[in-house]
Amino acid sequence: MSIGVTEQAPSSTHDDTVPLPFLRPLVDWVAGIRATVHSKLLAGFLLIALLLLSMGVLSIFVLNRLNDQVETLNALNRQAAQARDMIHQVTLQSHYRAMALLTLDEVPEPYTPRIADTRQDFEHNLAQMRTYGAQSEMSLLDQVEEIKERLRGVVTREGGKVIRFTNQGKRKTAFPVAKNAKALFMHCLYVGKPGLVAEFERNLKMIDSVTKFQSVKLAEDVDFEARQVEADVKIAPVDEEKPREERAEFPPGEEPFEAESADTTEA
Repeated sequence: MSIGVTEQAPSSTHDDTVPLPFLRPLVDWVAGIRATVHSKLLAGFLLIALLLLSMGVLSIFVLNRLNDQVETLNALNRQAAQARDMIHQVTLQSHYRAMALLTLDEVPEPYTPRIADTRQDFEHNLAQMRTYGAQSEMSLLDQVEEIKERLRGVVTREGGKVIRFTNQGKRKTAFPVAKNAKALFMHCLYVGKPGLVAEFERNLKMIDSVTKFQSVKLAEDVDFEARQVEADVKIAPVDEEKPREERAEFPPGEEPFEAESADTTEA
């Protein structure tokens, strides 16, 4: 009696038709769809085309953002270059003024035209620098100037006088205001009749960008004619890590003094 023995290969659960094992569920799901092979291939082609189109749109968006950032950096570089020129022009003005004082008796005013020309160049560069700022910064500056002019008009219309606006810069607020952790603090020093404060605050309430304000009476019986209008002031940013009593809220000599009313606004 003869017994035949056949050799069998060991069974394996690995399917060579799927190059990536983790794609097996996807392959089984596609195979289970009741559709022709051509329909499945067409759907796959359209899906891949859609993915490529999405990547192209995303790439265009990223390139546009990069282009905007490059333009902003170029504008800041031009602004820095002009700032160096302006520093040089200020130094030249100081030099010309010093030389004019030293040679006053020897040379008949040789430096006066140079001072005027240098100052004109400085003002031209200053006006041009504003056009190099980022759009958000420009809109904020324009908005602040618009608010200042509006408040000046209110005070003048009510028979008062704006002494000075002080730009205290952006600072942290005690609590978030309109979902913002920082705000631009402006201080307005003005004199006028008692009814002016109520009208001033009424106009502040109508300005959407003004979120908080506070009026403080500083003095009474102010000599209206003696108070002169001063140039607006922008102080350096304060170190918010220091205690409040150690901060320089105003530059030396700029502390508010005998005016009837002052108003502090956050915008």
